[in-house]
Amino acid sequence: MASLLAFWLLVFGALVTAWQAGDRHDHKVIFAAAFAAVLSTLAFQLVSGPLSFALVGIVDLILLIIVVRYSLRSARYWPIWFASFHAIGLILNLLRTIASDSYSYVFGLLAGICGIAALIAMVAGLLADQKSGLIQPQD
Repeated sequence: MASLLAFWLLVFGALVTAWQAGDRHDHKVIFAAAFAAVLSTLAFQLVSGPLSFALVGIVDLILLIIVVRYSLRSARYWPIWFASFHAIGLILNLLRTIASDSYSYVFGLLAGICGIAALIAMVAGLLADQKSGLIQPQD
C-alpha cells in the first residue's frame, strides 16, 4: 500500500509540474499519460492474472502511439525520450508476462524504473524548454 501511495505521489507531482511548464499541445500528452496511469492502476486493482497484464499492455501501447505521434510533430526532444523509456518499459512488461516467476519480478521492476525515467524525462524536458524560452506556459 505504501508503494502505491508513493507511486501516485510521484505521478501526481510530475504531472502537475509538467502541466504548469507545458503548453496546450503538451497538455494533451500529459492528460494521456495521467489517464493511462489511472486505467493501468484500475486494471491491476480490479482484474487479476494475465488479463490485467494484457489490459495494461493495451493501455501502454495506446499511450506509446500517442506520444510517438506527438514526438514526430514536435520540435522538442522530451517526447522522444519519454517515448523511448515508455517503449522499453512496454517491452519489459511483455517479457514479464512470458518469463518464468524468478525473472518476472526483475522485468517488472525494470519496467517500473523505465516508467519513472519517462516521467523524469517529461518534467525535465518541459522545464528546460520553458527555461530556454521554447515554450510559454500561457500558450
